[in-house]
Amino acid sequence: MAYTDRLMEAYQKVVQGDWSNALIQICINLDMTAKKTYGGKPGTRIKRYIRENQYAITRIAMLHLEVHGDMSFSVSGGKYLKFEEIIYELVRCALLHEGELDKRIKIVKSATLGVESDGRFVLSEHIIYAFFLLLVSDPQNARIKWPPTASFTAENKTYSFATIQRNKRKLIDIFRKISKENSNKANSTDAKSRAAD
Repeated sequence: MAYTDRLMEAYQKVVQGDWSNALIQICINLDMTAKKTYGGKPGTRIKRYIRENQYAITRIAMLHLEVHGDMSFSVSGGKYLKFEEIIYELVRCALLHEGELDKRIKIVKSATLGVESDGRFVLSEHIIYAFFLLLVSDPQNARIKWPPTASFTAENKTYSFATIQRNKRKLIDIFRKISKENSNKANSTDAKSRAAD
């Protein structure tokens, strides 16, 4: 199966809500996309790709948060790992070498980022989806022929994959614009509420 077909397979798994199997396909495509982008060894290129696109992943997943600097988390065992190390070691390597996520990873529905009290890293479905959309928008995956119905929804607006394919900037701009609109609405509501008092 071609690495681009892996992304098509990931899309089917995401639609089905099969997050672990979606992650397997995403991780394979992530490696090949990073290889075509940077070359070099898998660990180095994958972590570099994640780090350089961390701002996009956090923006898409969290909407109002865009992280550009280090994100380190104290996972079970007291070891601090950077975000890109967690994804590479506890997600990608565990899935591809052991067939399952590391026990220090917990997939959750809520748009959250962090570690639970028991030391497990909370991997939001939103983050998984953010990785997927990032890969859809990456120019290395431009030859994928998405069906016209392939789309994503953000804040009740639907966008076709054709809108973002080969265009990471467009993808990020969509989520930045939604965040700005939501902030403006919240500020307007707060102002009206204060005026009414």
